Amino acid sequence: MRWRDVSQYKLIGNPRNALETMSDGTLRNLTAQTLWRTAHQKPEQFSVALIKYLRHASRRFGRNLDPKQLKTDLTTLQSIHIDTLSEDLRYVCASLALYIEAADLGLSEAVSTETGEELLTSLKRTIIPSDDPSMVPESVASNIIFGKLYSYTNRVLAAEHFQRARNLDSGNFLARFYVDLGARTYFTESDVRGNEANARTADILKSIEPVSSRQPTNDTSIVISVDATFFRIYAPTFLYYAQQLPDIDHSIVLCASEEEAWELSEDGNKLLHALDAVNNGGVAPNVHYYRAPVPEFAIEPKTFYASARFYAATLLLQRYSSVTLLDADLTADIDPRPHIRKTKRHSIAAVKSGGYTALSPWRRYMAGNVVVSSGDKSHNALSDMQRYLSLGLGLTDNWMLDQNALAFTVERNLSSFYNLGGAPRPYTQKPFRETWEKNYRRSIPAV
Repeated sequence: MRWRDVSQYKLIGNPRNALETMSDGTLRNLTAQTLWRTAHQKPEQFSVALIKYLRHASRRFGRNLDPKQLKTDLTTLQSIHIDTLSEDLRYVCASLALYIEAADLGLSEAVSTETGEELLTSLKRTIIPSDDPSMVPESVASNIIFGKLYSYTNRVLAAEHFQRARNLDSGNFLARFYVDLGARTYFTESDVRGNEANARTADILKSIEPVSSRQPTNDTSIVISVDATFFRIYAPTFLYYAQQLPDIDHSIVLCASEEEAWELSEDGNKLLHALDAVNNGGVAPNVHYYRAPVPEFAIEPKTFYASARFYAATLLLQRYSSVTLLDADLTADIDPRPHIRKTKRHSIAAVKSGGYTALSPWRRYMAGNVVVSSGDKSHNALSDMQRYLSLGLGLTDNWMLDQNALAFTVERNLSSFYNLGGAPRPYTQKPFRETWEKNYRRSIPAV
């Protein structure tokens, strides 16, 4: 009989297992010797694992920054033989070292008080961001943390550091490591007030139209914006919610051609009739479709799909007293109506992040669930949001654009802003959505 090891323990010294451990965002039980061997035997996989490590580690210290663990990780990484110190490894080491230094100098207080001036003064005594081409990983990392700290009090200086990081980023660290991708779309007020952003916004607002002439049935609406793929993945759940919540309208903004939008809306109506046949709950009359064609200047259409609801809100607020603008992939855990009744009176409301997550301006306010009501204050806030989005839609690597736009909007309309973070939120993002998306994409015949 052969014995088989069914325990969950791994031989950490094995390069494959070391890569798995790093990809989970930890270096626990990994020695410098193991990492050296892994980097030499599997250099490409090692770089990918480094990226995953920093992504997971960033989320972890966003919730709870543990300088002791970061120091342990940094010591381990720096112990790898100098020949394997690739630019990716240098970028990770520089990022960890900067957060450790900032933590020792008072990062916790800077985050809690939302002012980084004192910490910046201390950091400048030991760290001077350089434009030296031989120090690119270190310079990008240092400009990013300086920009984050300035973002609490001085958007212009923050933008200067983020711009410097972008200019120096020959290694494409911001896009590949993803956690600081928002530095690519961080703008100043003068940027957003330019003629280009105004013209683009006007064009998008003109292009949005109802797919059908059905009139609103309630005074508030939940809104999502999707392309055809996300419609077919998430519309079944959204339409079921519409049937179960007859006192709230449900609006779907379709980022599609006129013909495709009509086809999608007809398929949605078929599903509503099928729901009624199954559960006898009635054919929901509170579903409305709108069309927002993708503008030619939008380099990454996916970003427009997520952002279109913020443009559509201008038209919708002519029909409703308030709208709740959701990411399409959110699902309800509890009845959302008490939450909507409580929040619909606010000019603009969203979740403000807590802890170290809020150090990054593109994670300071969460754009997945935003409430906007009718009125002059809301109009001003929406205008700021739309112009910011219009500027960023013309850039590549702009996936953090909506949250950067929301941070800008809140800064300019702070007295009108309400933080949803303290109240129970009915809509959350479930990991199971990844299975839905994979299953649908597998079902599409290969072209």
